[in-house]
Amino acid sequence: MGRGSRKRGKLEDDENRFDEDEDEDEDEDDSQDMLKMYQEMKLKMAAMESIMLRRLNDKGRKRRKRRRTRKSNDVDDSGDEKRTSKKKGSSTSTMDEKLTVEEKGDMKSDEPSSMEVDTESTPAPPREPAPAPAPAPPPSPTKDTTTQPETAEDSRDAVKTENEEVTAVTVKAEEPPKPKELSEEEKMWKEVQENPEHFDTWVSLASRLEQKDDYKALSECLRALLKEYPFCYGYWTKLAELEKRYGHANLQLQVCEEGVAAAEHCHEMWTYYCSIDMDSENDDLIAETRRRFERAAKVIGSDFQSHQFWNKYIEFETSHDENQRAAGIYLRILRTPLAMLDEYYKKYEEFASKRPVKDLLSELAGRDFNPSSVEESEKYRNEIMAEHKEVYLKTKLEKETLDYFENRIARAYFHVKDLNESDISNWHSYLDFCEARVREDAKQFRPMTVKIYERCLIACANYPEFWIRFATFVEGQGLETGVADARSIYNRATSIFTKRQPECFLEYALFEERHGNIEQARGIYQHILENVSPGLVQGLVNLTNFERRRGNVEEACKIYDAALEGANFEEIPLLAVNAGKFYAKIKKDANRAREIYEEALRHRTDCADLWLAYVTFEDSVSSSYTDKIKPIFERALAEDSKLQAQDREVLASFYLEYASDYAPSLEDVQSIQKRFPTITPLLSFEKKRPLASYVHSPTSSTASTIASSHQQQIKQEVGAVSSTEGLASGADQSQVSTEAAIASTAQDVTAYSTGAAASAAAGATAQQSAAAASYSSHADYYQQYGYAYPGYGYDASAWAAQQAQYAAATQAQQ
Repeated sequence: MGRGSRKRGKLEDDENRFDEDEDEDEDEDDSQDMLKMYQEMKLKMAAMESIMLRRLNDKGRKRRKRRRTRKSNDVDDSGDEKRTSKKKGSSTSTMDEKLTVEEKGDMKSDEPSSMEVDTESTPAPPREPAPAPAPAPPPSPTKDTTTQPETAEDSRDAVKTENEEVTAVTVKAEEPPKPKELSEEEKMWKEVQENPEHFDTWVSLASRLEQKDDYKALSECLRALLKEYPFCYGYWTKLAELEKRYGHANLQLQVCEEGVAAAEHCHEMWTYYCSIDMDSENDDLIAETRRRFERAAKVIGSDFQSHQFWNKYIEFETSHDENQRAAGIYLRILRTPLAMLDEYYKKYEEFASKRPVKDLLSELAGRDFNPSSVEESEKYRNEIMAEHKEVYLKTKLEKETLDYFENRIARAYFHVKDLNESDISNWHSYLDFCEARVREDAKQFRPMTVKIYERCLIACANYPEFWIRFATFVEGQGLETGVADARSIYNRATSIFTKRQPECFLEYALFEERHGNIEQARGIYQHILENVSPGLVQGLVNLTNFERRRGNVEEACKIYDAALEGANFEEIPLLAVNAGKFYAKIKKDANRAREIYEEALRHRTDCADLWLAYVTFEDSVSSSYTDKIKPIFERALAEDSKLQAQDREVLASFYLEYASDYAPSLEDVQSIQKRFPTITPLLSFEKKRPLASYVHSPTSSTASTIASSHQQQIKQEVGAVSSTEGLASGADQSQVSTEAAIASTAQDVTAYSTGAAASAAAGATAQQSAAAASYSSHADYYQQYGYAYPGYGYDASAWAAQQAQYAAATQAQQ
């Protein structure tokens, strides 16, 4: 009996040891898994630890519950109360010992410092062998104990649940933090920094900062705004007043100097600057203020609307009892055609009648004036006033001449909003009139014309055509400083006012090339294509022509090929037309040109211009109507054509004309008429546009100024001025010059070619028809380079004469 008991006890001990070994193996595997999980998630330990501990505690409680249930079942099955009691004691002791080892291992593994230090480089140490079983009381159900699942299935379920929890924590932890909410000022700052052309946002930001009275922020805002819009004199005065309000007198004067340098021909800015120290009694400040007034008078004194400035100047001198100086100012005003000339003459009469005669004379003349009697003094006064009245009446005639244009200026100040078409037309008319007078008497009228150009550029600063026109005028005067002055105008335009528009840059590049600055011109073209208007077709065309003129034909071909590869949907037709023309005419490679047209038509079968350019190309390199030209028309006018109805009529008109001239049989012509019954030979010319508008660039020259819809109005207005204001001596010449100037603006080729053919059909003289034909033959050149660029094989004066003859032909037709 004793031997059997010992054997059974030994077997039970072996079973318990085997169970413990199994549990230890499971513990080591689970520990390795946990270590890997901790290693991957160590940056999120704070969130995971609480979840892991909670899950492990729950599993321990469940395991203890399962073991108690199993222990009760064993008692029921054996029926041997004594054996069960003995086994229960031994088993309980063993299980308690095993739980103690597991709890220690798990709690040890949960320590953050141990995990953070050892998990990356040191593997988990193996567990020590379990100590000999010893009796121990059963664990409390509420004790926080961590154990591992007893079975493999339990282990897999536990790990799966833990992974789901960790994944949820990971997703939650990886959510990006919400961006900080920006204030209204910060939002506005961000917008104007990203889009500095948003003028309304600038205004709102400045207004908001002004209400907050934040000196630093408002000063920074105003300076940034004025850097972008230097003609906004109102913000220059705001900045100067801000410096004054904070006691920065020197900075106030510095701001004014910056303002008059940036907006030199703004009379409002000068008026504010001169008024700063007007009331000072300090002799130095009085002298400094007088110098400012004199500086301003030389720059903006002739401005038609500068009466506020002159009022301040007179007030300044009279307030310091400088009557002789005040009388001299009145005389300068009477010699200047100002809007309020009549009011100034009345004020002068009142001033002269109440002052001593000596005050009406200059300082030098006043020293020698010593009348012997009152009668002699009054007689001299009357002579002076009569002389000044004569000056006034002469100036009044000039003023009334300018009234016609000046009264039509709706906005003389700068603003980002577009001008009305009538305002633009009026400025062009005004400049045409002034340039015509310069041709009559350059010495007398050139300074006045330059002043009007500067005034025009304040209101029209965002219009490249006026900058180009001004630079062209200055360059063409033949002065020693003409080229430098024109370059300065282009610099002003391209660095500030039109820096985001390519027109001035294109003309600037031509200007530098014309004057031998080759690298400068090439740099301007590169700047256009990289920064101003990437992919601009006109810039690419001008650059390739520039390289061609330098003899770099291969480089020009590379530019075209690279542009064709990256062309977008809208750029394809124009780029293909110019590239095809270049390869056909310059490179003499008809096959490559044909490839370009075919490739472009794979993408843009809806473009009539492209089809007609292809026809023109084949017509120039091939004499086969049946093999080359007819298939192109048939493809373009097929039933599934994507052309619009109007463009189909245009192509059909050309098709009919080509068939009439080159088709081998009458049936071909009749078949076209049958397909397009609304197109007849008699109407075909009226329906179609001239072919020249397709073989050349559809965009007009960058030197284009006056819209064609306003040109007749301009001629009528200038003619009305010449007849109504008594300018009989120069009326004819002015009218002819004005017509030539208007015609010289690069108009649409369509209007010229159609007009030339129509005038011939209407019975114009042979000389007029020849002039019109010559005009059309030169039109492509002047459309490309503008009317202001002779020297490339064409004579500008002959060109102007041809334009005048063409205008006469058009008038004869009407």
